[in-house]
Amino acid sequence: MTAEDSAKTYRFGIDAGSKTVKVVIVDEDGTVVNSIYRRHLSNIRETLVDILHNLTWRYGDLPGKATVTGSAGIALAEMLKLPFVQEVLATERAVRELYPDADAVIELGGEDAKVIYLSGNPEQRMNATCAGGTGGFIDSIAFMLGVRSSDMSRLAGGASRIYPIASRCAVFAQTDVRPLLNAGAKKSDIAASALEAVVRQTITGLACGRPIEGKVIFLGGPLQFIPDLVRRFQIGLGLKRGEGIRPRWAHIFTAHGAALYAGELPESKPTSLGQLEKCIRQADAPEDDLMRLEPLFATDEERETFKERHARVDFPRKRLFDCKGPLYLGIDAGSTTVKTAVIDDAGNLVYSCYTPVQGDALATATEELLDFDRSPPTSTARTKRPPGLHMPRRRDMVRTCCVRRSVLIQASWRRRRTPARQWSSCPTRRSCSTSADRT
Repeated sequence: MTAEDSAKTYRFGIDAGSKTVKVVIVDEDGTVVNSIYRRHLSNIRETLVDILHNLTWRYGDLPGKATVTGSAGIALAEMLKLPFVQEVLATERAVRELYPDADAVIELGGEDAKVIYLSGNPEQRMNATCAGGTGGFIDSIAFMLGVRSSDMSRLAGGASRIYPIASRCAVFAQTDVRPLLNAGAKKSDIAASALEAVVRQTITGLACGRPIEGKVIFLGGPLQFIPDLVRRFQIGLGLKRGEGIRPRWAHIFTAHGAALYAGELPESKPTSLGQLEKCIRQADAPEDDLMRLEPLFATDEERETFKERHARVDFPRKRLFDCKGPLYLGIDAGSTTVKTAVIDDAGNLVYSCYTPVQGDALATATEELLDFDRSPPTSTARTKRPPGLHMPRRRDMVRTCCVRRSVLIQASWRRRRTPARQWSSCPTRRSCSTSADRT
């Protein structure tokens, strides 16, 4: 940092959102000098300390004034004794500064979405009751598909059809997506369907019939890192070329607006990056006045009694290597995990596996079965009906799954334990066959 830079006065905008923390530094002319965007993983305080320390180390202890905004910014502003600006106002301030001819703004955050009408009758609309149609919604679907949220755009590019997915609630959306995955729907189709659901929720749920037209500015992390989402908004709104604009730094616009307010609010006091870092390190944790349930155990003796009682109820275990005779396999194919358990005739648990489903329940169950196959038992495996969901599809999957030994572990609908089918030619990994199949 030069002597000329030290003489300047900067403005700092801190946007503490539901999933990320953004810090923007602007100079006296309102130009963005530096910025950092980072997920806080529910640890806003430590994340902000790390960001401020990083900025101070790289650019020096810059002097200036600061303002806080964001859904998690009120408690942070009280901790730092800084002024707070509502996030819709901060977003509008930055847009009017950089795009004075804009007619509307669509901003998607981690757990909220906003539509701001700037021309005609100015109005701000925001969904603060549910995370449907927001970044959190996209994160949930991406997790189910086993990809990062930023990969949704690339994945959706290969879509060939759109499925109806609930957009008002992320939980309801998962109940729509899970059967699609179990039925073998392409991940690209599900990704595109989720992005279409976000567009539909914003246009119908927030606009509520009022047209979003003219020059529209797209802001927020999801719109910054998922270009295909912007394209779908442009198509859904019927925007012409040049009417739908996603700025280069769409993910930090709210923090930028807070920084602009820092030089205008009379309660803003001089500070510096180093002072902000020191202040938040030394600040006391905010008081927790939330109502809490009574503890499960009033005394240590009650807890120990509970542990002793539950310790008496445990599966007897045995090494798989020591097993002889028939084994019995159970598969619990659930909505988010696949569980496999193998017992012997005496009821001893000899093998178990618990794996999260990352977008492909069939592949997850197959890998668990292959993992069991790699172990060295000399026993014969038999099957029992799995208690999970959507069993016809999983039954077909297990029937065609290749196991190298003389046993095919097949998920069966029958209640009784039945002998597994024999492989006709395991080395060539052909499907199994029995006399029942041939007839």
